[in-house]
Amino acid sequence: MKEGQAAASAKRTRRNALVMTEEMVLSRSVTQLDCNVNLGKSLVRQRTSPIIRGNKFVPRGLPQDPEQQSLAFFMTNFTHDRRREEIWGGSLEALPTLFKKAEAKSPLTAAVTTTAMGSIAWSPGHSGFRTQSIQIYGTSLKRISESLTDPEQSQSDNVLMAVLMLGFYEVRHPSYANIKSLTLQRSARGLHTKGAVALIKARKPQSFHNQTSLRLYLAVRAQLLGQCIENGDPTPFEDFLAATEGSLPEDFVPSCADHLALLSMSLPKLHLREKRMLDETNIVAKHAAAQNLLKDAQEADLVLDFWTSTVPEEYQFISLPLREDIRKSGIILDMYPQSLDIYCDHPMANTWNIWRIRRINVLRMIMNCADILKPAHSANLPSTEYQNALQIIRRLANEICSSVPFHLGYDKKRFRDRAAFADYPHPPGEAKWPENFAASGAVGGWLMMQPLSFVAKLDCIPETQRDWVREYLTTFMRDPKDMGKGPKSPPLP
Repeated sequence: MKEGQAAASAKRTRRNALVMTEEMVLSRSVTQLDCNVNLGKSLVRQRTSPIIRGNKFVPRGLPQDPEQQSLAFFMTNFTHDRRREEIWGGSLEALPTLFKKAEAKSPLTAAVTTTAMGSIAWSPGHSGFRTQSIQIYGTSLKRISESLTDPEQSQSDNVLMAVLMLGFYEVRHPSYANIKSLTLQRSARGLHTKGAVALIKARKPQSFHNQTSLRLYLAVRAQLLGQCIENGDPTPFEDFLAATEGSLPEDFVPSCADHLALLSMSLPKLHLREKRMLDETNIVAKHAAAQNLLKDAQEADLVLDFWTSTVPEEYQFISLPLREDIRKSGIILDMYPQSLDIYCDHPMANTWNIWRIRRINVLRMIMNCADILKPAHSANLPSTEYQNALQIIRRLANEICSSVPFHLGYDKKRFRDRAAFADYPHPPGEAKWPENFAASGAVGGWLMMQPLSFVAKLDCIPETQRDWVREYLTTFMRDPKDMGKGPKSPPLP
């Protein structure tokens, strides 16, 4: 009897949260969600509140029940309108559809709840959700394990989405409060990606010929590709493509993110060749490998550069100069580029930053090859290939930095608002928590972790810029327990 009442109560809680979320989405209540809320509309729009303060990205008027509040927060801030799916390469826009159909004790319900609580725990005043998210995490793993013993459930979108959500939890949970732990974070998420890959391989390719299932397949493919590029190991991705041949329907039209993935499929092999070249001890063999890799890396760079021409005009970003008084004040110097970039929404901003990271990696290959091939008599004179690659890398790194204010909630209106923009960018040590970082608890903070951690490790940008990046990355990853304290000293990556 008690179990039945508990199940009914949980079902009501989930239904109430969904109803409330749908009402907020339909009403476009951006006044209450004016920090990084993406409801399928561009963030370049009018707002009634000029400055981000404290908890304003957590919807006001939410019920006090922790599960309802965290679910409403997560579904509003992190899921995306399906009408904009042509620009989105992830799976979160499929979540509302699957979550509506999920039973109260399903793996997906537990996975979404623990991820939602882990996400809202990043916002000021909500650190208490952290303990509850850890408790429900164990329940999620147990339910997924049990569902894998059922042949029908193990091949369902519900279980696949649950595994992807736990991978998202590993990125968003506030256990990773410093840059060094990002390695552990990527490793933990990688285990969930392996599980998702195994689930997809066990299904028939034709099972992905519907919109929701296809989006999950593409999300897993994109995650696996990213890991193989980072690890320089093409084998897992090649095995995945061979095992899932036929999963794409004949009428498949790639989104901007999907198109980028298609153009990046050669990169894992190139990274493997680069590692072997750098490890080669025979000088003649090393030079031969560098000559071959240089040619192929230059071709790969041209292909990636071509991607920008395939992006429709409405999804291109707008680059705005910083106010003249800020640029002339000298406070930014080399720490921050003298512009601010505005995007149509967060998914597209994320796709642009993924493109920048991949192109920088290819350009670094070109630099390594050029360094090996330079004549001995010109050891101190970088080649033209080296200098050109270096110049482009610095420009791309600047563009990643220029996307930070957008992810913090700045749009065109805030840019024009002198009061709201007077203290940006903040020199290292002068940013204030939580006033300047309130929106980082929502989707913007999540999407900036990988790009900033990548830039923080570049040794070819000014040290002052690296210090600025480290501080912002550290603050994006701030543990809720430290929210009332002053800024941390940025640790080395």
